[in-house]
Amino acid sequence: MSPSLLNYKLELEGINIDCCFPLVQDGNLVFWEYADENRIQFYKIRPDGACESFGVVDNFYTSMKHSVLFDNSLCFMAGLTSSNNLRGSLIKLNINNGEVDVHYLEDNNAVVVSPICKYNNSILTFRSINGNKSTTTYIELYDMNGDVLGRYFYCYYHKISKEGARIRGICCNENSIFVLYFVSEGIDNERIFLSELNSEFNEISRIYIGQKNKYPFFDSYIISEMLCIDRFIFAFNGSMEGALFEIKNENKINCVYKKMDFDIANSYDQSKPLFYIRDSNKLFFIKNHEFKKSKMLLPKGYSICNLYYDEEYVFAILYNTEHKHEYFFMPKDVFLQFVK
Repeated sequence: MSPSLLNYKLELEGINIDCCFPLVQDGNLVFWEYADENRIQFYKIRPDGACESFGVVDNFYTSMKHSVLFDNSLCFMAGLTSSNNLRGSLIKLNINNGEVDVHYLEDNNAVVVSPICKYNNSILTFRSINGNKSTTTYIELYDMNGDVLGRYFYCYYHKISKEGARIRGICCNENSIFVLYFVSEGIDNERIFLSELNSEFNEISRIYIGQKNKYPFFDSYIISEMLCIDRFIFAFNGSMEGALFEIKNENKINCVYKKMDFDIANSYDQSKPLFYIRDSNKLFFIKNHEFKKSKMLLPKGYSICNLYYDEEYVFAILYNTEHKHEYFFMPKDVFLQFVK
């Protein structure tokens, strides 16, 4: 391995990283590991390599990789077990002192884990209520305490007739909210739309993407990630396939790139997005509104697992020659020395 890369390798004895969050506050790395089967322990690593243990969450079941950052609080949705039931919860972690607040959501019948995004000073997500004969999906707006501020864009789907509409994903930028949803008129006639909403949650444009059977990417059982970068939208489905789309105008959206294990590096600032293909050395950038291919210079037998970054630092989880994780924490200008 290159000695210069070795200088930035982290030795985390006795700790296994189960889930990382994007870098916060000048390069601080926050992650959690399972302390036991139903308990997670948070940690923070500073750029100097010092590791600090944080709070814990008991009765933990599952979460998605989405998180949002408000001042000193890192927030994400999780499913927690309570009296043998699964409860949707908003978890807030204070990244200064490690204190953890758990706020149970109002509707325990809703899907417990939803992708979330930050919209102005609120948390935006979508929920799904499953009944015996129908499913209701809608956008939900929360404050920092997990209290509902409003519900919008209701969609109803009838399971027996296979008619109605269902939300499959949301994302937003400073000006707009984008909603991906299916409209069904029977089992063989299901169309995909992307609607743009304004700050009042009124529809200002709608793009018809096509029939669902012609777009198997969206036919996955879940769209686990959806992010808006300028007029690009990145999506990742439950089949581990990623895709980047570009909104050309109010009536057209193009697929720029799509591939298995194509993912986006995690950052709370997506103004300069970085993409990669997991288990390879391939990197991609958006520069001057164009999609550019690149690669990371790695030792033989090494490949990318996950990347996290902010303005100043990069945290890289790499597969080594035995396909086990190794961790590297470096200034961004050092990382760029390994990009060609």
